Amino acid sequence: MRIVKWVGIVFACLAAAIVVVVLVWDWNWFKDRVAAAGSEATGRNFAIDGDISVDLGWTSSVRVEGIRLSNADWAKDPDVVRIAAVDFDIEISELLRGRVVLPHLRLTKPEIRLERAEDGTANWEMGPSTGAAAVEATVPDDRTEFPVIGRLRIDDGTLGYAAPADQIALEARVATAIGEGGEGSEEVRLEGDGSFAKAPFKLRLRAGSLLALRESNSPYLIDLYAKIGRTTIKAVGTAADPLTLAGPDFRLSVEGADMADLFPIFRIPLPETPAYAISGHLVKPEDTWRFEDFKGKMGDSDLSGTLAYTPREKRPYIEANVVSERLDFADLAGFVGADPEADRKKPAKQARRAKPGRVLPDTPVDLARLRAADMDVRFRGKRIRYPALPIDSLDMQVKLRDGRLTVEPLQFGIARGSAAGSVVLDGRKDMPHVATRLTLKKLDLKQFFSGESAAVTGGRFAGRIDLAGSGRSVAQILGNADGEVVATMAGGRFSRLFMELAGIDVAEAVPLFGSDNAVEIRCIVADFAAKDGTLTSRAFVIDTSDTLVEADATIDLKTEALNVRALAHPKDPSPFAGRTPITVGGTFADPSVGIDPSGLIARGAAAVALGVLLTPLAAIIPFLELGLGEDSDCGGLLARAGRKGE
Repeated sequence: MRIVKWVGIVFACLAAAIVVVVLVWDWNWFKDRVAAAGSEATGRNFAIDGDISVDLGWTSSVRVEGIRLSNADWAKDPDVVRIAAVDFDIEISELLRGRVVLPHLRLTKPEIRLERAEDGTANWEMGPSTGAAAVEATVPDDRTEFPVIGRLRIDDGTLGYAAPADQIALEARVATAIGEGGEGSEEVRLEGDGSFAKAPFKLRLRAGSLLALRESNSPYLIDLYAKIGRTTIKAVGTAADPLTLAGPDFRLSVEGADMADLFPIFRIPLPETPAYAISGHLVKPEDTWRFEDFKGKMGDSDLSGTLAYTPREKRPYIEANVVSERLDFADLAGFVGADPEADRKKPAKQARRAKPGRVLPDTPVDLARLRAADMDVRFRGKRIRYPALPIDSLDMQVKLRDGRLTVEPLQFGIARGSAAGSVVLDGRKDMPHVATRLTLKKLDLKQFFSGESAAVTGGRFAGRIDLAGSGRSVAQILGNADGEVVATMAGGRFSRLFMELAGIDVAEAVPLFGSDNAVEIRCIVADFAAKDGTLTSRAFVIDTSDTLVEADATIDLKTEALNVRALAHPKDPSPFAGRTPITVGGTFADPSVGIDPSGLIARGAAAVALGVLLTPLAAIIPFLELGLGEDSDCGGLLARAGRKGE
């Protein structure tokens, strides 16, 4: 019995000693050991600058103050993580079973500074070795490995993200993230604000409970609202595994003032557009994000289709198929650097498109955006509204590879005819180069007029545009372009009012005041050579039933200056017929029409003029293949030109 007594005394003394140790133990003894373990696991300097205090019990309370994790050597801030204090309760009984259960977790002034270098290296890549092992130290492999957290609170938190190469600088303040309600039904709420790409940023997140975060057999509910500058993003749905962003299934809505604002957010290079709003189904099978069955509006146009986004090491790859049942062509003005809001009277934006007194857009090509992604986009506009031109439809395929953009095929339905060709914008060098080839076939002249003039105007014309130039904007590219522009028309008619106001035959201007009859057009040929931004007419002839008009024209695309001199050669002995040249001068923005009295010379016979004028037309014969046909009136005129040129 004495041995039992002594055993009892020993256990009593041991228990007393444990109580004394617990009461007087300095938990800071663990600081250096915890810091060493953290440093070894992350490959960075991990430190606890404050105190560690523990209130032991079956549910123990722990407080750790002054936590720091050093940043990468190249990063701007010295620390990637700073936390003023971490307070948590932990269930000891659950810990003995191998489960981490935290009934309460509170972070005071947590500050996380994420940064991506110019070469793509991220400061959160850490561990015994960088790369794939970097994230393994901080993110569980499976949802079930995530600690059970009953209630989470964040006080005065800060989240920063900087990626200069992507033009992203995010500074968000996390105000609160509180879980409320009964077990299994509480909801996590997070709100933050700051700036993103120098624009105001607001974020609201509602998600399933932290207990549901560990449940692998049910999707995790997420409701996200973000406003970045003028862009609003809403996503409501579920994620199969929110820790790895696997299996997302969302209803996504995006709206804003300009699609160009989406570039720093989603890395999709888009031109400036009018206000838009689209929504669709966002999923992520394997490595590709898919925005499926989206519908919406852009300006006065409707949009629908599918977009796929695949992240890649150098540049993301974007594939899309977009359709507009009713397209307002003015909404596409941003594709050529013009103002899509010009018709909506926004002078502040319009002033940036062209220099004062100019028409051609002078908005610089954004090479950074052009090189930011690879794309393959099909766009179709089935019905088009554009008062300035009778465009019926649009079908184009846009391919972007390593800064080289190709639009081919590019097809318009216009004036009951067609325009087809290609545009290549090579932005691989600092000075972009553009080559445009466009063929016009069987365009109906009547479609370009309205009212009484349309009733007495007709004919079909064709043409070809082949221009190439270098520059940082549409204005600069055309200002030094080389190539040629050719147009022909046969078998049509012009409003006599239009013809006679141009001074073609003064004698026949008398009936002007009574009616607007038509002048029959036998053939029109306009052939321009482009050199260093100047279009010079090689031949410009209008052959009517009673007059042959010869014109010399120079169009300076660099200065937008017009210099046209047209001379009429009547075929009949009209007593008032004379050689009085008509001139067109001024600029694209302010053209002027007049007469040149110095050119008044009596003309006795049109046959002489016909013989002189036909010779330059011999070079235009190959352009009959533009669709007018060899049996047209132009065919006869050009055949005579061919014989004259032999």
